[in-house]
Amino acid sequence: MKKLALILAVALALVAHSGAAPFDEMLKSAFMGDAKAQFNVGMAYYNGKGVARDFTVAAMWFRTAGDRGNASAQFALGYMYNTGEGVELDYVKAVDWYRKAALQGDPSAQGNLGYAYKNGKGVAQDHAEAVKWIRMAAEQDDANAQFNLGFAYEMGEGIQRNQTEAVAWYRKAADKGHASAQFNLAFDYETGNGVAKDFVQAYKWYKLASEGFSSTEKDQISRAVTNVDRIEKLLVPTQLAEAKRLARAWKPKK
Repeated sequence: MKKLALILAVALALVAHSGAAPFDEMLKSAFMGDAKAQFNVGMAYYNGKGVARDFTVAAMWFRTAGDRGNASAQFALGYMYNTGEGVELDYVKAVDWYRKAALQGDPSAQGNLGYAYKNGKGVAQDHAEAVKWIRMAAEQDDANAQFNLGFAYEMGEGIQRNQTEAVAWYRKAADKGHASAQFNLAFDYETGNGVAKDFVQAYKWYKLASEGFSSTEKDQISRAVTNVDRIEKLLVPTQLAEAKRLARAWKPKK
């Protein structure tokens, strides 16, 4: 029985802004030098919204907007260098672009910059520096960073080990619907690690995790379901009813 022990990289979430102008209008503004429009055009090409999907063209527009100081575009271009989408894979350039956005306060960039320091990708490995950037993102309510900071506290990487703090940060992320944080919080309730042992809470969080992982995370889903079944056998009927009620009633915090 093991926890989810890997710090997860922040995924790129290029979602079109609500109320964004039609593509032709955005493109016109982009050619006139509007950095936000340039970023939105890049998003359109990245997602294939209103135009054929083209990562290379998306990267070009992100670079144009990033050179004008748009933090979202800087993060996006950093992510593309990190994955090799539309550009040649280059972790050093990924870090450079993440840093530009991170210094402007972009929490996703801060989290990914911390992840780079943690793993030594594109920059010399430095756990303390990793925690510094991850904490900046976590304090801006970034759920991935909150999970990652919890894991750093649990492992004592770049910071003094403190399981109580680990649980606190897992809970912040779990409350937002972060499935890996929900799984680890459930484990802590099951084992009494940094929190009072509570099988009802363990069931609730394992159940939520089993339903929160994406369909591609088959191993994580299987582990969560197995743990739900195991905990269920430890509960008396009244406890099980309460655990199921708590899981049904749960809603993510914004």
